Amino acid sequence: MINIAVFAFEGISLFHLSVPTTTFNDAYGSEQSPFNIKVCGEQTGEIMTSSGVSIRIDFGLTALAQADILIFPSWQPEHLPSEQLMQIINQANADKKIIVGLCLGTYALAYAGIIDQQKVTTHWAYGDDLTQRFPKINYHEDPLYIQQENIITSAGTAAAIDCCLYLLKDLQGSKIANHVGRMMVAAPQRHGGQKQFIAKPVLVNSQDQRINTFIEKVLNNLTVNYSLNDAAAQCFMSARSFSRRFKQYFSMSFIEWLTHARLTHSQQLLESSRLNISQIAEQSGFNTEQNFRKQFKLHYRVLPRDWRNSFNSDYHG
Repeated sequence: MINIAVFAFEGISLFHLSVPTTTFNDAYGSEQSPFNIKVCGEQTGEIMTSSGVSIRIDFGLTALAQADILIFPSWQPEHLPSEQLMQIINQANADKKIIVGLCLGTYALAYAGIIDQQKVTTHWAYGDDLTQRFPKINYHEDPLYIQQENIITSAGTAAAIDCCLYLLKDLQGSKIANHVGRMMVAAPQRHGGQKQFIAKPVLVNSQDQRINTFIEKVLNNLTVNYSLNDAAAQCFMSARSFSRRFKQYFSMSFIEWLTHARLTHSQQLLESSRLNISQIAEQSGFNTEQNFRKQFKLHYRVLPRDWRNSFNSDYHG
């Protein structure tokens, strides 16, 4: 059983609080969740949420300190955490526990000083405020979430769902994450390796129907090798215009997006099929098995066979 502590405070949004509790427990449905979730606060007792609904907190800071994963689903930017809370956060970081700042929860981590010099994100509307308060952090506006070793931060509101599904996939594999994602009617997330920030999920639609149509075509056959000029021509654009629009919508170049899409497909095959590594490389659109191994290790810090050993217990190759 993995112990997760979700920190709540007076005035917290019910939506922000419900995202991690739903992802790691409620959305499992009839399946048994491997997580033990406790909602914790500075003190036990009733608190009032931002929606005017009061909730009871049964666990204090001791439960937070004892958890394997600490999640701060939001924060009040002007509120300085207590000394005891900051000590708990710093000790958890020293112990390399997973610490998550969802949306404005990034502020709690920043006040504790554990994200200095690190890439982080938060709700875009608070980016300027965050960097003014904490000039030592390396704020990025575009990503939905960013992982730096044991620390994960997410962008605003709904991005917390993407972040929690990403963490769930990292802990339990894509089969479980896909199941929970379907229960939540949310898109499953691809894995982002250590120190890699994720700009957009593979399946996000752009605001340009020409690009959307082309993206769907690519995802239906990832073995086709599209150059930038080929992609632009398919969308009836110049290469320069296509590149600019694609990066605007997806926060990465088309070639980067295509590589991520192929890697995501390869993960699914590694976890659910009996194909060998060479066949998976071919069906995912990599020109050689050697290149596939190289790209997979570069993005996920493990080799394809090691990923399969972790998340495909049915395969015996």
